[in-house]
Amino acid sequence: MSFISSICTLPLHRNKSFLHENYIEKGLSLRQISALCFSSKTAVREALLHYNIPLRDKSQCHKNPAYPKFGKKKVKGKIVDYKKEQQILETIKSMYITGNTTKQIAKFLNQMKVPTKQQGKKWYGETIRYILIREGVYKKK
Repeated sequence: MSFISSICTLPLHRNKSFLHENYIEKGLSLRQISALCFSSKTAVREALLHYNIPLRDKSQCHKNPAYPKFGKKKVKGKIVDYKKEQQILETIKSMYITGNTTKQIAKFLNQMKVPTKQQGKKWYGETIRYILIREGVYKKK
């Protein structure tokens, strides 16, 4: 059997080089890989474990994201600051520091029609809270 015919009969989530390239080198998530190979996240996870490809722990999941966080964008494969979103981040932080709640900030951003990372979606207090935690500003009350 030739190499090409063995690849064609082998499901992609069981192909070690495919998994290594996408999970380790490209930094894709289990969900992204499962979408590429039309498999479940569980099947991809089990295959990674089978081939002794180390799983990232939760704290490492966004070190090389396919979809950058708010305030960042991908340019030529590198994650860089996105000035437009950085200004919004500064506004969110200053509003929070001056005493606004996360829900009030979300309501303000929605009223001002400030775009989210997923253009057209609404801002929510929980989203603001995650951003503030990530920025090191949020304090439990």
